[in-house]
Amino acid sequence: MKRALILISLSLLLLLPLLSAEATIIIDQQPKALYNYGERINLPITVTSNQGVFDFLQVTLLCGSLTHEFPKDSLDIFPGEVKKIDKSVLLIKRFIGETKGTCKIRAGLEDDVGNYILSNEFRISNLITAELELEKTSFKPSDVINLNGIAAKENGGAVEGIVEVKVLKEENTFNSYQGIVTNGAFSVNIELPDDMEASTYILEAKVHETDPLGEITNLGSSSSSIEVVQVPTNLEIIFETQEVEPGTNMRVKTILHDQTGESIPSVSTLQIKNNQNKIVSQEAITTEEFFEFPIKYDQAPSLWEVTASSEDLTTDLTFSVIEKESIEMTLINKTLSINNTGNVPYNETTLVKIGEETINLPVYLEVGESQKYLISAPDGQYRVEVIAGESTVSQEVALTGKAIDVKKASATAGVRNSFVWIFIIILLGFVALLAYKRGYQKTFIGYISSKIRRDKGGDAHLDNVQTVHKPSISESALIIPGNRAEVSLSIKGDKQDVSVVAITVKNSEVIQSKKGNAKETLQSIVSIAEEYRASTYEGRNTIFFILAPERTRTFKNEKTALEIAKKAKEILTEHNKKFEQKINYGMSLNHGSMIVKQEKNILKFMSLGTLMNSTKKISSLADKDVLLSEKMNDKLISYLKTSKHDKNGIVVYSIKEMKKGTEENKEFLKSFLNRNKSS
Repeated sequence: MKRALILISLSLLLLLPLLSAEATIIIDQQPKALYNYGERINLPITVTSNQGVFDFLQVTLLCGSLTHEFPKDSLDIFPGEVKKIDKSVLLIKRFIGETKGTCKIRAGLEDDVGNYILSNEFRISNLITAELELEKTSFKPSDVINLNGIAAKENGGAVEGIVEVKVLKEENTFNSYQGIVTNGAFSVNIELPDDMEASTYILEAKVHETDPLGEITNLGSSSSSIEVVQVPTNLEIIFETQEVEPGTNMRVKTILHDQTGESIPSVSTLQIKNNQNKIVSQEAITTEEFFEFPIKYDQAPSLWEVTASSEDLTTDLTFSVIEKESIEMTLINKTLSINNTGNVPYNETTLVKIGEETINLPVYLEVGESQKYLISAPDGQYRVEVIAGESTVSQEVALTGKAIDVKKASATAGVRNSFVWIFIIILLGFVALLAYKRGYQKTFIGYISSKIRRDKGGDAHLDNVQTVHKPSISESALIIPGNRAEVSLSIKGDKQDVSVVAITVKNSEVIQSKKGNAKETLQSIVSIAEEYRASTYEGRNTIFFILAPERTRTFKNEKTALEIAKKAKEILTEHNKKFEQKINYGMSLNHGSMIVKQEKNILKFMSLGTLMNSTKKISSLADKDVLLSEKMNDKLISYLKTSKHDKNGIVVYSIKEMKKGTEENKEFLKSFLNRNKSS
């Protein structure tokens, strides 16, 4: 029996090649024309044989030069038997690697190499087509771009995946955003930075799908260009020099900057105001081109202002007409003429050399005034040289006379003119006397009235005495100072270190144009500041309290300035809580140098450097708060803890806390740090 089985088995093995040769392989369903990664290829195969098949079915994916063999299927088909095999493969990298392109499937027996069948051609793709939709292509910095798009696989199927959007410029990536693609649609919001440079940018959207193992299968991209435009953010005024000499031209230009500081060609309107705040010129000029305005040779030293506006931006900056002492001298025969061509009185000693003799000639000339002098000497030819500062005139002159001398010409006419001046002075004195008497009477009555109010124990019949007249606040000014300060660019005084408190009233035009209590509140602050011996100066919408040793009799005025600021802030906060007419203000403390001179009740001053300008600038940056300059911060560093800030390129300090913690100082700090929320 065993021998019979062995013989049968050997016979079958010998017949197996013959049986295989008779096998028929049929692909029951051809593949689709196009597949994308992630899909499944189903390939039902039928195998039959008249003689039987005992072999392995080998299915291979052929894509050009690339091949990928699928796992083999064992076949055991007896003669006349038909067997169906459902082959399928998921198109992911784990199963087919990177195989793609135009492909066929080959099915055959392992031992019968020549017996195989090929499917129809089909393509395997990993491509996604994407389209972007933009409502517009021009944007401003800080805009939000709503980018919509659709994405589809090459076979038409809807994409379920991820979209990544990049903002590119010359292959440099500025920002990257991600979104989800659902049913072939996506939407991504792109926020443009505030300081984004004006230029052309590319929005590149890349869409991809992944397989269950996280491998990217299908992908595609689309792009669109956008323009980011220039937006005016800053208007700058530039002087060729901020100290202008009289008799020359003030040269100024404007530069309009965009969001990145780059210039924008435009037109700006310039207003030039003199020291009396009167507009003397208004011109439309092209930005980045200098405009020239002539300053008269006799224009007194003063502070002028230039206001520029362009593209809804406005800025202002001051320049100074500086002091210029200048004369012109001519020597014709024996007559010396001296003319004051400067903008300040000329009061110097002029040296006149006649031969070997020298005469010191005192000369005083008002602005624009001239004087002639007669030079005399014993008969003869003389070398006459006149030296006044840097001006010199020299020539040979034939002189006559008894002695060497220099005297004013037309002396007799001067005597006659003196009588005219005496008459005018007497007349003016008489008018002044009348005015004084009237003023004295009003002052005296006011004094009595105020005395009555202070003396509660006075006689009852004095109640009917006329009430003191309280001066009203001018419509054109915010306050009426008692200890007034005035700018004077030609004073001769002492250079002193001063502390300055500035309050910029940002809505001064509203306060001046409407009735309310704001002016009275500001006046009360002036009264308090002047109790500390501060001198008050009102510039354009800014009130300055100057603490100068000339008046305060102390060189340490920093804490006094801090105390004034404290009380001023308390008053302003209380005002904004109570009254409908609010005061929008900023306050600053600064320290610097001035030339000062006290003349009666007026403090004449000349600011050195940029003290007043920087004080005003810092107060304008404050918002219902107090900011300190670097110099004032250094002076108060032993009393305060402060925070450093950079505001528009200016270093300022805000108050955090007191180092010496009395209850008074704690309340002081609280008043600084609690802003007026109700205003």
